[in-house]
Amino acid sequence: MKNMTFLLILMLLGFNGLFAQEQELVLRDTLSAEEIKLVGVWKVDLPEQKSKLDSETKAQVDQLDGKKQEFFWRATESRVFALDNERNFVMTWVDEGSHNEVKGKWKLDSKTGVLSLISEDEVIEYQVEFNGKGQIWIPIGGDKKGFNKLYIKGLGI
Repeated sequence: MKNMTFLLILMLLGFNGLFAQEQELVLRDTLSAEEIKLVGVWKVDLPEQKSKLDSETKAQVDQLDGKKQEFFWRATESRVFALDNERNFVMTWVDEGSHNEVKGKWKLDSKTGVLSLISEDEVIEYQVEFNGKGQIWIPIGGDKKGFNKLYIKGLGI
C-alpha cells in the first residue's frame, strides 16, 4: 500500500499541469489490473467554479497572476484515487504544499451503481456511470455535491 501511495503522489504532481487547462484528460495506467483498479482526477471547470465564488474571493483570485491562479484551482480540485482487489482504497491530494491522504475500504452496489468509500471518519458515495472511455463518478450528497464529476479511465469494477 505504501508503494501505491508513493505512485499516487507522483501521478498527482505529474498531472497537475493538465487540470487548469480544461483539457480532456488521458491517464496512462502503469500498473497491472491485479494491482490497481481505478485512477481518477477531478475535471476542472473554471468558469463554473468562478461563477460560484463570493465576490470577495473572486476579486482576490482575479488579482493573482496566471501561475498563482492555476495553483489556486489545483489546490482545491485535484484528487487521485486508487482501489485494489482487496477492497482497499487510497485518496490522495496536495493542499498548500502538504500531502494528504485518506485510506479505507470500498464497496460497490452493482444494482444501483453506487460506489461507497468508507474511511475511519466518513463515507463518501458516488454514482458510477459508464461511458465509452471509462467511468464517470458523480458525487452523491454531502459537501462534495458542489464538485465536478470525476472522470475515471480504467476498466470495470
